[in-house]
Amino acid sequence: MTSAESIIWKHIHINPWKLKFRRQHPISNFIADFYCHKAKLVIEIDGMYHDSKSQSEFDANRTEVMKEFGLKIIRFPS
Repeated sequence: MTSAESIIWKHIHINPWKLKFRRQHPISNFIADFYCHKAKLVIEIDGMYHDSKSQSEFDANRTEVMKEFGLKIIRFPS
């Protein structure tokens, strides 16, 4: 895990909402940084390589595919 992922994991792993989050969870052909099935929530931590045009386009496509599954996606820059 990156340092940013460690910080987020520390706050969501055990939480007052009793939601179970998984790390590095597969969704379709992608791996979500963090996923909660009950909330249908994906949390992505985007490092600097996500700033490139090709990666931004890939991320946009990935987000659309995940949305087709009814998921909500939150992205944080690291």
